[in-house]
Amino acid sequence: MSKCEVIFARALNRIPTRTMTHPTKTQLDKTDIMLIRELEVNARQTIVDLSKKLRISRPTLKAKFQRLLDKRIIKILPIVDPLALGYKTQVNLGLNTQPGQIDAVANTLASYKQINHVTIHTGRYDAMAWAVLENPEDLPGFVMNDLAGIPRIIRVETMVNLKIVKISYSYLYDKVPDLRSRPPRKPLDELDVKLIDALKGDALQTQTELAPRLGTSPSTIKRKLQRLLDKNIIRIVALTDPAVLGYNTRATIGINAQPHKVDAVAQKLASFQNVHHVVINTGNFDLIVSVDFKGSEELSRFVREDLGNVQGLVSHETMVCLKTIRDAFTFTT
Repeated sequence: MSKCEVIFARALNRIPTRTMTHPTKTQLDKTDIMLIRELEVNARQTIVDLSKKLRISRPTLKAKFQRLLDKRIIKILPIVDPLALGYKTQVNLGLNTQPGQIDAVANTLASYKQINHVTIHTGRYDAMAWAVLENPEDLPGFVMNDLAGIPRIIRVETMVNLKIVKISYSYLYDKVPDLRSRPPRKPLDELDVKLIDALKGDALQTQTELAPRLGTSPSTIKRKLQRLLDKNIIRIVALTDPAVLGYNTRATIGINAQPHKVDAVAQKLASFQNVHHVVINTGNFDLIVSVDFKGSEELSRFVREDLGNVQGLVSHETMVCLKTIRDAFTFTT
């Protein structure tokens, strides 16, 4: 069986967003945890390889996998590098709204194709969003026209991403993939884009299934897909519901550092497993950091102790996430 073939049954879960949910009664055993960890790395591993790695029978793994999908514990999605798709500008947005209008504004933001993440917070901002744009010159129009057209927003703070230091969607696998700092040398062609779009609908389709849909041969699909994976243009992974794993406290932390220590502080923060995103920005904060913890006490300990031991860190401001409105992992091609 090819590495590019489906590991078991077709994944039925196709929702391209993730939200923080209330804790579930679903219980995970040791085998579930081991399987999820492997799928967080590469969800297109074959059942044969997984069975050998985990030393678990194929029927057991197949049943476990299907249960994880059916219970919405995991989703299999292609994580696409926005730079490879031509999105050269990424920005964090901090927004304040009129009283009682946070949900309405957040839901409107989530409907914009440029915006992939929207959260409601305590603290300085009522809501935060992450937007991707094709070119820097698109930013003024997006802020002054698109965002200005949303009623009940009273302030928008735009923080342009200068460098993305860490992006991790894994809760059990702690190795972070290398990030691209510039678009790939060889640009995507039309078939690459169509293939990525097809994988958004079902990331575990075989090349035999994809080929007739895309009007080409299975061997061409196999070659194209392998290049996308090898060049880290896409990663096909399992995204796990954090609440099932006990992660019920999410926060965004704005951090300021000594001018000559910004990169060093960013690298240190990226070394913490509970830190999932580290971005160097323009604006009020040198760094925007996203964290997930199992409870408020763990978050409190991280803020009080761990951040205090980061050399070069000058100040920090914690904004606890009250609700995740949109958390998407694919981009418009």
